[in-house]
Amino acid sequence: MLQFIDGTAQQFEDLYRNSRGSCLRFRNSQLPPGCTPARADIGFEAPASGDGLVLLVQTGIRYAGANAAVRQWLQSGSKSFASLTDFTGFCRTDLRNWFETNSSRTAAPDGETSPTTCIAPPRSDVATASRILRQGNRRSVQTAAAIQSGLAARVHGQPAALAAVAERVAAHCNRVAPRRPATLFFVGPTGVGKTRTAECLPEVLNGEADSAARWQYLRLDMNEYREAHRISQLIGSPQGYVGFGEGAQLTRQLARHPRTIVLFDEIEKAHPDIFLALMNAMDSGRLSSATAIDGQHEIDCRQAIFAFTSNLSADGIVREVAALPAADAGRSDLVSAICQRHLRDQRVPPELIGRISTYAVFRPISDEARLQIALSGLAAVAHEFGLQIVSVEPAALAEIVGGQEARLGARTDEYRIDALLGQQFAQLASEGATRARVVAAPLRAVAINDATSATAGESPDGYVDLPER
Repeated sequence: MLQFIDGTAQQFEDLYRNSRGSCLRFRNSQLPPGCTPARADIGFEAPASGDGLVLLVQTGIRYAGANAAVRQWLQSGSKSFASLTDFTGFCRTDLRNWFETNSSRTAAPDGETSPTTCIAPPRSDVATASRILRQGNRRSVQTAAAIQSGLAARVHGQPAALAAVAERVAAHCNRVAPRRPATLFFVGPTGVGKTRTAECLPEVLNGEADSAARWQYLRLDMNEYREAHRISQLIGSPQGYVGFGEGAQLTRQLARHPRTIVLFDEIEKAHPDIFLALMNAMDSGRLSSATAIDGQHEIDCRQAIFAFTSNLSADGIVREVAALPAADAGRSDLVSAICQRHLRDQRVPPELIGRISTYAVFRPISDEARLQIALSGLAAVAHEFGLQIVSVEPAALAEIVGGQEARLGARTDEYRIDALLGQQFAQLASEGATRARVVAAPLRAVAINDATSATAGESPDGYVDLPER
């Protein structure tokens, strides 16, 4: 950052012009004294039109100095300015004072631009400015439409819920300096896709992500956190207690993989102390750990996504949302108000309710969606035995789904498929088959012999094709 201190008016103008509508990255810049590491990547961002600009810094910097302004900048990851004039004044006064002594500016560290050269980065860096590096992660732009499409291919019958999830997730992923994790609340009856949405989200987001920016997934079953003392499994045991120094599931994951989707499944079953432990993380993006993890007691979780699922008051919420006029059905503020009121009535802590950014209502699945889910279940169960299901006779599909209670959702369909066809899948696999069809009267799996079928990949008329897994 030393190159900013002695920049000329023309150099600042060049910097501002080059950063319009994008972010400029400055690699390996020296940070103020007291920072660990001493050098890091910083970014400079200005809007395509209008005034204002933002100075960004990669996350994960530890600061041991006494300058409160430096600490605040590093904690938030960004510092905003109303105009170029304000930024220029900041560089020539505050930034100069941050380095405390003039001797620190006598020579630039290896790899950093010296103060006598132009502060604007080379043109090749401007061309890739939108791909600013933050904590080693290169980000491609995620669109809500692409995320929704990816989820819809895996979670059937929930277009409104997936649209709300996709919009919030895309907004979070495209932030260069998020101030807090994205918080999603999935509410609806059992077996309609709440948990599966969270499970599939990393796969969808990783579809176009660079290897260094891949999303991780952590599922926490809140049924296991009914007692107050179980909080130590999340954030670690205090000093003097059993387990101190061993780390904990949530803090260890976030410390080593900041880009993690954390699912708090059936949150209403957790002890109220669990909510209190999450408050600071949801508010400021920081989670305090009783045990140091890689030398840190404070875990940065601003890049994470927290998803909560609940069945509480699901029937009432679904009825009210379904009763909204068509013009209001897509209004997130009305949906949020309905969810918040019902959750308050169910005595969910208001501290948690107020920190949820997006509510997604999952409705009971339709008959058509259940058939799609059953097809996916057939493919998944067969895959466990090493088989690919190429096609399914409609009557066979109806037999699998028929007789099952719709209120139990789609979860029971895979159990039924395993009970009805599991042994047949195992027998076909033992005979060397790799592909099969499912037929009715009676319900059975039939091996496809490629040697006797010129159109082995095609299905007979009336069959439903399944894509390859």
